[in-house]
Amino acid sequence: MEAIRVNFSTRHPSPLDLTDNQWPDLAQRRVRQDNTGVIRPDFDPTITNTFLTSDPILAPWLLFGGLKHISTLALRVALSDMLSESMLDGMAEAKLELI
Repeated sequence: MEAIRVNFSTRHPSPLDLTDNQWPDLAQRRVRQDNTGVIRPDFDPTITNTFLTSDPILAPWLLFGGLKHISTLALRVALSDMLSESMLDGMAEAKLELI
């Protein structure tokens, strides 16, 4: 579990304040162990590069506002841990023509 904490903290500048019981849940959803035993992100880690290299770091809602004049489709599965129902509701309020 400590290896996952170290791996995660090197990729994310803001440390998470998680309890010992919360770390396994995060690990299950965010990392996997490959067939050689190496712990790897279970997502494309380059997705975060835009946020980590922006100067200043842009707020996600500011970026979402940039879609104001662009047709946008949002998909969310019922058991998503990536896009909460309340976040999708907020997106729909901010962009009324969201499909």
